[in-house]
Amino acid sequence: MPKLDTRTLLTQAIDVVNRSLSANRDHGLYGLLIRALDDHMEGRTWAVAVYDGTPDQREGKFGVRYEQNRFGVVDQVPDDDPWNASREYLQNLVDEPETYIEHPARMDLDWLTSRLPDSVAGLANFPNPLQ
Repeated sequence: MPKLDTRTLLTQAIDVVNRSLSANRDHGLYGLLIRALDDHMEGRTWAVAVYDGTPDQREGKFGVRYEQNRFGVVDQVPDDDPWNASREYLQNLVDEPETYIEHPARMDLDWLTSRLPDSVAGLANFPNPLQ
C-alpha cells in the first residue's frame, strides 16, 4: 500500500475517531467524556503535529477543530503547542478502524483530556483492560 500524504493520513485517522465517538456516544464513561467534548470544546481548534520516527522529525502541523460533534482538519493552525501524533499511530488507526471503534480505550486520548476541565478529564484515566 502506498504511503499516504500526511494531511490525508490525519484526515482518515480523524474519521476513525469520529466514528468511534458516534458509536460510543451513549455508552458508559466514554459517553460522559463525549458529552463533555460537546459542552466544552465546540468550535475550538488545536494544533496537531505529525511526525515520523521521533517528534523532531515533523512532517507537518495542522489545525483540528471540534464542531457539530465531530473533529475535522482545518486550514487554520493555532500557534499553541501541538499534540505530537506519530505517523505510526495514525496509520494504525486507519488500518484497524474497527479495533478503535469497538474499543475506544485503545485510542490515545491524552491530547484531548489535557484540554478538558479537570472535572471531566479524569474520566479517560481509568484502567484499560485491553492492554
